[in-house]
Amino acid sequence: MVVVRSPKTRMTIMVLLLLSLSLFPISLHDNRSGPVIAGPDHTISIDGSALIQDTPYVWQEISGFCFWAAVTMALGGAEVPLTLHEFFAASGIGFSAAYIRFNDTMTFLAGSAYIQVGQLVPICDFYGLEQKFYLSETSPWVDTAIELWSQWNPDINTIHGWNDAFEIMKNTLDEGYPVVLWTDPYYLPPDDYQILRDYGLFQNTTAPVSGHAVLAIGYNDTSETVEILDPGVGAFGDDFGYPEDGRWRYTMNYSQLNNAWGAFAYGTTTIKPENGTKPDFQTELGEFVASRLLGAQESYIPFTDEDAFFLNFGEKAFRGLSYDITPEGVALYIEEYDNFEDQIDRLANLGMFLEFMLTLQYLSYRTALESLPRLLTDFDLTDFLVAGQNALTHLDALSDNGTLVDFDYLANHDSLLSNTFFEMVEEFDSSRNLDVVLENHRQDLADIAGHLLATADSWRAAGIALQAALESQAQPMSLILPLTGAFGVVVVLALVLRRRIGT
Repeated sequence: MVVVRSPKTRMTIMVLLLLSLSLFPISLHDNRSGPVIAGPDHTISIDGSALIQDTPYVWQEISGFCFWAAVTMALGGAEVPLTLHEFFAASGIGFSAAYIRFNDTMTFLAGSAYIQVGQLVPICDFYGLEQKFYLSETSPWVDTAIELWSQWNPDINTIHGWNDAFEIMKNTLDEGYPVVLWTDPYYLPPDDYQILRDYGLFQNTTAPVSGHAVLAIGYNDTSETVEILDPGVGAFGDDFGYPEDGRWRYTMNYSQLNNAWGAFAYGTTTIKPENGTKPDFQTELGEFVASRLLGAQESYIPFTDEDAFFLNFGEKAFRGLSYDITPEGVALYIEEYDNFEDQIDRLANLGMFLEFMLTLQYLSYRTALESLPRLLTDFDLTDFLVAGQNALTHLDALSDNGTLVDFDYLANHDSLLSNTFFEMVEEFDSSRNLDVVLENHRQDLADIAGHLLATADSWRAAGIALQAALESQAQPMSLILPLTGAFGVVVVLALVLRRRIGT
């Protein structure tokens, strides 16, 4: 057991935990055997092996985007070749945000961290793809996850442990499609993850916190190995940078894979071609992006307004957070915890988590904004881009890549958010007077709130401008496409829903 005493040590552990993106991505699988060879680059042999040759590699670029980089590679295998940045636009991830404020919860979620299971549904619908998720019913947290996610109606399937998961992976590879696997990076071979082994940061399988997605492109029963493309190497630490040495491709033996994969209930995502791209793809995507920017609840959740009173989306997420980043709002949140150690931990974690999420938001939004015109070529997006670009300066002011990549970030930090919260933590640890500490930083908190409000205004203006661009083409507006799936808010929503229905 590690006893964490100082604020700096506690935040060091927080940095390490945040360096792996959380993911929980469930009819019984088909037990058929017999390969179906698909595509000229797919090879399979009778000795129990398959390999999908020349799969384009997608680097996740920074810690936090592993699932989406792995999915982008899988989309390429399903004949939808997008860059990671285009994926952020086509999925709506870059244009999505959520803010949750309820009792002892105060959380901002970047689009890339919100309902990861569900984010694939709209993009697969737009491009006519079949997506399936699998989780092992042998893991204790799976029933709770399924109960919550079923409200979004994703294609989630339960399986039973290693044997079922392994057969699904092999069958999918035999058909010529790569497979996204959810893993604990503690067990992955690259030296990039040695820091996790050094700190003993492996997952609690009864309630996993964070994980890493990789892509399986082949297996061999003779050597008992699986071929992996890993989007996360070089995404953080001393070796940060694109892995030119090719270490992003490696083999694991079946035992290693079982350890890494089993830690996340053998979570699996498969994507295959189905119906082809929708004929009105551009209009539907444009409407979807506008609804996300404007925070239309029906595009984010399947609940009524009454049920979702604690949730704010799109531009309303930034606006809601800005209202709570005041001395009074922060005090109200911190004072939900009676113990001083809990209070100082919450203050530290609040600042770190906000900067982590706002950095992910900035990076995904900026690249999605740049990429959307390549997808919506039928529309004049000039006014939309002008309005949307106004948010970039303000998001940049609240972001710092060091939060996601630098193990020495606590010593090297230099941003408005981190400076403000680190200083408050140190002062609070010394004085134990929260009200005085917050009052000393009233102007800093007001500056943070100002950037959040400006971002909200930009997103609102961009959403309205995009709606106007769609209408100007004299194309009828279809109903806003509802999303399915859930992640990010799993714990909060599960608790709230249980309270509301009395379970």
